[in-house]
Amino acid sequence: QGAEKQLIQRITGREVPPGKLPADVGCCVFNVATVSAVYDAVVSGMPLVQRIVTVTGGAIKNPVNLLAPLGTSFEHLVEEAGGFSEPATRVISGGPMMGVAQYDLSVTLGKATNCVLCLSKTEMPATSERHICIRCSRCVNVCPMHLLPLYMNMYARKNEWREAETLRIIDCMECG
Repeated sequence: QGAEKQLIQRITGREVPPGKLPADVGCCVFNVATVSAVYDAVVSGMPLVQRIVTVTGGAIKNPVNLLAPLGTSFEHLVEEAGGFSEPATRVISGGPMMGVAQYDLSVTLGKATNCVLCLSKTEMPATSERHICIRCSRCVNVCPMHLLPLYMNMYARKNEWREAETLRIIDCMECG
C-alpha cells in the first residue's frame, strides 16, 4: 500500500482531514528509498544522485529494476528493459493508482520517480467519455478516498467547482 493517507488510517486509525497533511495527525510517512537517501546525506554527505526504478508493464519486453542516475530519460530506461514488446498505450511515471501519464519518453527520472509503467492495449482498454452514468454507486463503493465520484463528475462537467469542493474533490487521487 503506497497512498500515505490510507496507510496512516490503516496503521494508526487516524484520518488525515481534507486539506491537511499527515503531520497534522502526528504522522510522517517515509519509504525505504527516502530513509536510505536521508542516511546517505547525513552520514556520508552524499546527495541523492541515483535511485532504483522499476520499468514494467505489458508493453515492456523484459521488466526490470534498475539503479539509474537522476536525469536518465525514460526512453533510455525502456531501452535497458529490452524496449517495447508492443506499442505502449500509456506510459505512467509512478504506479497505476497515483502515477502521472507521460506523453513523451524524453521525460527524465526524478528523485520521486519509482516506476515507469508501460501499459499495453489489453491493460488499457479504450474508454469513452460518452459513457452514461446510471448511478449504480459502484464508484462510491470502491473509491479509496471515500468520496462521491458520480456527483463530483456531475459538478465538474457543469463547472460548478464550489459544489465539487464541498465534496472534497481536492482529495481525489485520480485512480481512474
